[in-house]
This record gives sequence, C-alpha cells and structure tokens, in this order.
Amino acid sequence: MRSWLRPATAIAAVTAIGFALPAAAQKSGGILKMYDPDSPPTMSILEEATIGSQAPMMGVFNNLVMYDQHVPQNSLSSIVPDLATGWSWNEDGTALTLPLRKGVKWHDGKPFTAADVKCTWDLLMETGSDKLRFNPRKSLYKNLDHVSTTGDYEVTFQLKRPQPGFLNVLAGGFSSIYPCHVPAAQMRQHPIGTGPFKFVEFKQNESIKVAKNPDYWKPGLPYLDGIEYTIIKDPSTAVLAFIAGLWGLPSEILHTLPGYGPDVQKNRAEARQIMQKLGYGPDNPLKIKVSTRDLTIYRDPAVILIDQLKQVYFDGELELIDTSRYFPKIMRKEFTIGLNLQTSGAEAIDLFYACGSSLNWDGYCNKAVDELLQQQSEAADEERRKQLLWAIERKLAEDFARPIIFYGRIATCWQPYVKNITLQVNSVFSGNRREDTWLDK
Repeated sequence: MRSWLRPATAIAAVTAIGFALPAAAQKSGGILKMYDPDSPPTMSILEEATIGSQAPMMGVFNNLVMYDQHVPQNSLSSIVPDLATGWSWNEDGTALTLPLRKGVKWHDGKPFTAADVKCTWDLLMETGSDKLRFNPRKSLYKNLDHVSTTGDYEVTFQLKRPQPGFLNVLAGGFSSIYPCHVPAAQMRQHPIGTGPFKFVEFKQNESIKVAKNPDYWKPGLPYLDGIEYTIIKDPSTAVLAFIAGLWGLPSEILHTLPGYGPDVQKNRAEARQIMQKLGYGPDNPLKIKVSTRDLTIYRDPAVILIDQLKQVYFDGELELIDTSRYFPKIMRKEFTIGLNLQTSGAEAIDLFYACGSSLNWDGYCNKAVDELLQQQSEAADEERRKQLLWAIERKLAEDFARPIIFYGRIATCWQPYVKNITLQVNSVFSGNRREDTWLDK
C-alpha cells in the first residue's frame, strides 16, 4: 500500500482498429477533412509527445525507414525504406548503415543530405549546439553511441550493443528527419520537411492545415490537395471507445497479479483491511488529488478511478491540467496519483519504466526490470519479445509501478469515399503519412 502513497501513474493502453479499403483507380485532388483530438502546444514533432501534433505532422516529414502504411500490424517485417534506400547490419549487429536517396529537397528548396540525419540525432541525443525545448524520446537512443556520415548520402548508427529492434525505433511515427539549416525554435511554429504535405497554418484550439507538396520526391504523390484537421477535444463527436487489448497480459495471467483477481469484492475487502490498519476508514478517508490531462479520453477514466478508490477509503479530488502544462508538470513529478493514456509497445515501456528514462515520471527504478528491458530489446524473435514484455508487465504490477485501469481500443469512422486508409492495430502513431490516400468523389 505504501506504493500508492508515493507518486504513481495509472495507465490505460490505447490501440486502434481498422481495415484496408479495396484498391481502385486513384483520383487526384480534394481536401481530406479530419479531426484532431487536442490542440498541441507546437508543431515540433520531435518535441511533442501525443497524437495531437504527430497525426498532422507525419505527412510533413519523412523518416529514414517507416512501417508499411497498409500493413495493419507494425513489426520488423513490415518496415520499408523511406529517405533511406535500404539498410544493412555489420557482422556483430552493432552498426546499422543506411544509404540515402539523392535528389530529395526540403520544402524550402534546399537539398536533403546525410548531414540532416546527423543533425536530427544531435538534437535527440543532445550532442549538438541547437537544443530541443522538450525531448520526450531521448531515452529511446540510450543504446546509440553516435551517428556518422560517409559523404552526403550514407549514414551509420553505431550502437553500444546489438539491438535488432532499433529499426522499430527508426520506423516509428515520431522518428522524422529535421533540416540542419532550420533552427529547432522555428520548427515549433513553421516546420519545414521533405514530406508529401507542406505546413500551412496552425490555429490554437481551432485547426491545423497542410497542403500538397508539388515537388514531392515520390512521383505522382500525394493525391490529395491538402488535409484540414479540425481540433475536437470531445471524442464523443468523433470516436467510439471500446475496452479491449492487443499486447496486454492474457486474462489467465492478469488474474494472478495482486489486486487483479476476478473476485472484486474479495479484493476490495483486502484493500479496506490494509487501509484500516493504516488508520483510514469510511469516516476518515485518505484525501488525495488525481491529476490528468484536460481531455475527455483522460478525464472520464480518471473519474472512474476516483470512484473505485472511494470503495477502499480514498477521497480523490480531480485535478485537470491543460495540455500545454501537462507534460512539463508531470515531468517535474508534481502529482500524487496521475492517470495517463499510454501505448503498450516495448519501446513505450522502456521510455516510462527504465531507470532514469526520459519519460520516467514517478521515479521507478528496478535493475531486474532494466535487465528484462535489455533482453527484449536484443531479442529478434517476436514471440520471445512478447513473453519478455509479459514478464516486465507482471513485475511492474507486483511493484505497483504500473497499475492498469483498462486497455482501450478506438474505432474511427470514415466516409466511404475516403480510400486507401489502413488503421494500424498496435499503434496510433505510425500510420499517418496519408501520401497515397485519395477521395473517390
């Protein structure tokens, strides 16, 4: 019970479901209109941490490699070249070399080169002169020693130890390449990329607009003239939520964890006994604040959590935090209990629960968990990685470091004339390029 009294984070894992539309003759033109669930503080995809900025900006940029946009399940086998033309590992698996495409231009007309890749990782690793104001994914690269260039069109990532899953990190939707010649500060308000869409404007709490890049290096793409993202913070107007999960523990394992047994009344009775031994009860509840982001998809689960805590003599007060203050506040550990939505992949767990990691908000540190995280990072077999992830999740639950409130699944509705959209089942962050989406109207 002591773990509940120190800063702790209640987590809900979010995934998405969808289907690929049948192929047909593509048409060019038209504006795709979508909603964005939040108004991000900036347009800097490397500095922001949520879908609010990532979804509109992924199409402004390119990665070195990315997940095939029409394969629902993200995995090593679904990674394809993007700004890189391919990749190869050295014999001991510690050096990843990627030849780069020639003739690619930034939206302002300047050429893309290997120097831009190195500058991007100088930002992410904080080894260059320019700095990001907020660097949420720094810890993803703790096994990266340095990035070197060979001429203008080849880069090598030198790792400290073998890490087959490193390609997964490079393929993620937040692994965009930034230009050397544009300061990080400018990228917050007017980002310059190499992608199929150019940034047009961002109006706080209203909309984000991008327009077709007529000089895109992929001939004939994009099909759309642009995309308009209307910011709608209430998902009841745009999203249907269901309770489900993909990477979560199977129920037969989940029920063996402390507090997750199927007999809810028995669990509550045991919790009340613990609280009464500590001097709390129905007439003397423990008063706490439950902090969360001021969005419906965060606020509603927090209200449910507060109601559940009341059953075991906690008197929770809801503290709502605006998005612009949310991440700085929790990074400073200014909360007692926080409810956060979190993806459930291996890289996400590493970011949040490895000792000293960049998004380790509650200060959890367990060397045994770090060893498991390293093992799963080095495991090339996907089934082996899943087993290790389950072992990690069990340990986090036993340590009360990651109490899961629920696993969420989100279904998104599209008009039937929107073609060539595949919603990926284990990520909401990696399928937002939309360069070959088109409108049949």
